[in-house]
Amino acid sequence: MSAGLRGICLALLAAAPLAQAQVCTLDMGPGWPAATGNYGQAAVSLLGGEHADGIAWLSLPKRGSESQLQLAPDEQGQWWVVRARAEERIHHISNDRNSFGVQLRLEQQPEIQRAPIPTELAQRILAHWQRVLAQVQMAERAPVMGEEDIFSLQLNGQRYSGREPGCSALVRLLDQRALLEELAGSKEKKHEKRYEAIGRALDKYDERVAEGKA
Repeated sequence: MSAGLRGICLALLAAAPLAQAQVCTLDMGPGWPAATGNYGQAAVSLLGGEHADGIAWLSLPKRGSESQLQLAPDEQGQWWVVRARAEERIHHISNDRNSFGVQLRLEQQPEIQRAPIPTELAQRILAHWQRVLAQVQMAERAPVMGEEDIFSLQLNGQRYSGREPGCSALVRLLDQRALLEELAGSKEKKHEKRYEAIGRALDKYDERVAEGKA
């Protein structure tokens, strides 16, 4: 191989990881994975319901309790962060001869924590998710999940489900859920501190976007 050709090959190899990093293909799609719609809707109903505006992150693990985190306004226009977790697993497989098969245990009181959030901050979070989801590639429909954990996202009334994203920009946004969960579970005297932490995280994310790192 000539020195010139070798240089071209090395340049292409060096550029390949960058090109791959710029393409984020989600293993998610619209709606619910096959055979999980009833289960998913039941979990949503128990864990806070659906909202036409805002965003909700629903976790349907193959083991353990289901949970949902929501950022949505109430009828008066006040935005809230609501964290809900099932007291016992909703999707239950019974081996009892009198009730064999899958049961959806909805006669329970989930653990719910909530806190208000300023409208401007809530809208900023929503705008981040809208912008990033508009840039990624999704499947035409939600993938078949089998026995895997299901991650379901509802944004302004549109639902997407599948495997939790592993792409860089979405991972950083998903990391911000922890700050929202802390806010939902905090006392009123700590709310301002939580708002500031969320705002700083968004500022940092915006800086990375401006630098071409997100």
